[in-house]
Amino acid sequence: MTDPVADALKDMDSRDVAAIRGGDGAAFRRVYDRYGGAVLALAFSILGDWARAEDASQEAFVKVLADVDVVAAGGSPRP
Repeated sequence: MTDPVADALKDMDSRDVAAIRGGDGAAFRRVYDRYGGAVLALAFSILGDWARAEDASQEAFVKVLADVDVVAAGGSPRP
């Protein structure tokens, strides 16, 4: 059984990643708005410090942007 919400999210992500690859800053903002809170919460749960979690979260998004072609192909950004 498929999950229509997960399918819709995957479609939005695919469109936004394609737009980011084309230089669309608004698409990157949509992805950040969609996942930024969850990434920050995860970083805080690991690091236990908001300042360090904010830095780690920002670094994660910078790496995704720098390696958007790798991410678009289903890979992970370089460390």
